[in-house]
Amino acid sequence: HPIVDCRHMHMDRDSVKLIAEILASGKCPSHVSIYCWGKNLGDTGAALIAQALQSGQCPTHLTLYLWNNHFGEAGAKRLSQALKHCPVVNQFGPRGAAAFAEALQHSKAPEHLFINFWDNDFAAEGAAHIGSALASGNCPPHLALVLG
Repeated sequence: HPIVDCRHMHMDRDSVKLIAEILASGKCPSHVSIYCWGKNLGDTGAALIAQALQSGQCPTHLTLYLWNNHFGEAGAKRLSQALKHCPVVNQFGPRGAAAFAEALQHSKAPEHLFINFWDNDFAAEGAAHIGSALASGNCPPHLALVLG
């Protein structure tokens, strides 16, 4: 599986925009993983990534590692809206977890969706929303969650 490792790179808005453009190009190989955690991408970065995910051109079995990027509620909502196109999640608090849980239950999330909730701050309230989504029976087949 191809891996793009941005963990040791300086990332600015132009870097995130370039990654988003590549994802939306339709030319990425399937099963690609992009490691881009701890880059402080914020809501602007979340919006760029969400726009790429909504293009419908993302590779199959895409895995984005985006934790510790300080996405706020607005970024979480943008990423949650993009869920029906590709899998992604990050640190976004209880209300962001609620938006994500809602999208997970009521969208056409892809099979084999992989979501890494590591280092998130959605507390018990957010965990309850995720739990309700899982209990609904409406989550995608072969869903994998990491809750560490």
